[in-house]
Amino acid sequence: HLKVKDFLPSSVKLHDDFGTLKPSKIEQSDKGVRLTWDVLTLEPGEERIIPYKVDTKLHSLGKLLLPNAVVQFREKNNKETVNSSNKLTIYAPKEEHHLGE
Repeated sequence: HLKVKDFLPSSVKLHDDFGTLKPSKIEQSDKGVRLTWDVLTLEPGEERIIPYKVDTKLHSLGKLLLPNAVVQFREKNNKETVNSSNKLTIYAPKEEHHLGE
């Protein structure tokens, strides 16, 4: 039993397209969204990719640092293990300006 947790700050818009593995829990607050996935089985050496889409709500040039995703599981000896991903930086896109605008 594997639990994956990710937090998205309120400056990010989460899309509802989760692909094949949907979160088991989505918690919304004024600070952002906490996503939790429960992966019930995972074979030795098996990898799972958990895709989801976000957009930044930043309207000017800037960057946003997303916190680490956290994975936790209990080993056969009942020891709980927690690990985390790298942080992710999202850059706001350049706005296009057209003549006459």
